[in-house]
Amino acid sequence: MSSLARLVSVEAGGRAIGKIAEYGLILGVARLLGSDGLGVVAFGLVLLRISGAFGRLGMDVMVQKFVPADRSAPDRLAGTVVLGVVSAAVAGTVFGLAGYAVVPVVRPLGYEISEPARLFLLGVPLYTVLRVAEATTRGYKQTRYAVYAREFAQRVAALPLAVCGVFLVGNVLGAVYAYLASLALGAGVGLFYVWRIGALDGIASASYTPRRVFGYALPAMLFSVAHPLILWVDVLVLGLLVPPSDVGLYEAAYQTAILPTFALVAVSAVFPAMAADYHEAGAHDRLRRTLQTVTKWVCVAAGFAGLFLLVFADPVLRLFGKEFAAVGVTFTVLLGSQVMSVATGPVNYVLSMTEYERLEMVNTSVVAVGNAVGNVLLVSEYGIVGAAVSTSLAVVLLDVLRLVQVRHLLGFWPYERSFLLILPVLAATGCGMWVVRTVVSRPYIGLIGGGVVGTGLLIAGAYALYSPSDRMLFESVQEL
Repeated sequence: MSSLARLVSVEAGGRAIGKIAEYGLILGVARLLGSDGLGVVAFGLVLLRISGAFGRLGMDVMVQKFVPADRSAPDRLAGTVVLGVVSAAVAGTVFGLAGYAVVPVVRPLGYEISEPARLFLLGVPLYTVLRVAEATTRGYKQTRYAVYAREFAQRVAALPLAVCGVFLVGNVLGAVYAYLASLALGAGVGLFYVWRIGALDGIASASYTPRRVFGYALPAMLFSVAHPLILWVDVLVLGLLVPPSDVGLYEAAYQTAILPTFALVAVSAVFPAMAADYHEAGAHDRLRRTLQTVTKWVCVAAGFAGLFLLVFADPVLRLFGKEFAAVGVTFTVLLGSQVMSVATGPVNYVLSMTEYERLEMVNTSVVAVGNAVGNVLLVSEYGIVGAAVSTSLAVVLLDVLRLVQVRHLLGFWPYERSFLLILPVLAATGCGMWVVRTVVSRPYIGLIGGGVVGTGLLIAGAYALYSPSDRMLFESVQEL
């Protein structure tokens, strides 16, 4: 396996572990503190991440762009990294403290933000430093260090720290303090690896180029802000307009509904590099075949995960607690949109890697604004169901836009006629799981049995779907 292929496997594995740990954190908080506590934590995390998107100033994107080019000049490299880290730390502190100070101002307007949720804003500078340090190691192609810092030192550590914090403090503040501690740990580990890879070796004679750094970083910040708004504006609006218990119910439904998107974790690690290489070489036919192959298999994986969650929605949601079984409608709406999103394939990377990154930024920005307006209007009237509808429409609209643009600009779809074979495979898999759920009276035994039966049927059906183009994709990954 080549060095890049190893990086891909580290990246994909690290992201998967980080996602699982994050889901475990949400599940653990719900079990220990109920929907109220989960709602406070979910809202606080969104305040942290949105403020952090502004506070990074696009420096994480900047260092990934300039670090590879500056490695031949240690003094300029050190100046670039120091400017990136310090700017993100200062801006993160400003945005965090500003947000913390604004909370008392909005309370008289009827927007209730609890003190524990407000405390998350104090972690913004830690979050921004972590993200820039992580991006610096990626610029060095030291993916494992980025994974160690963000996925293990921060995300994985947050789970046991939060459990211990709740037991020690006895309320939601324990989870808040624990998460802030995990951010400090992640930022510290990230900075250690920045030093270890030699990015600061030329710091004694560092050459600073602020015009170049900020000239690239600030425009990049626009996309960095637009994308989080699509992901988190629903929880932000809910946190301002509905009780924390409703936010907690929605968070459990949303985090469970996005599980099928795990099918894109490995794809996001390998496909952008392949798409960029094929486009640069003018091999658009190979890009088309690769996109179609990737889309086929993520459709299969996401379709299976979506059917499993739909069939066993009640026992899965009850893992969070009995009260969470009441969000069936919200969960179904969110689940449908996430599966549809995955089914369009990695068309976002196709646009970004074929010199249409500005178009992708426009897509994301326009849909983010529409989603924010939709959430404000629908949440006021329909609560968490309104948030689910607005967010789902935004997700589907964004991916349909990308789909049409890829067809118009590059001349191909991510689909081919053989995709029709996916439908009977998934239908048989779904029927098998439904039969197990119907026959087995104990919910969690049925859930396990249904998973086993469904997986067996899926593997059997996969043989019918395998084609020579799939072998080409696997060989291409090995050659990276």
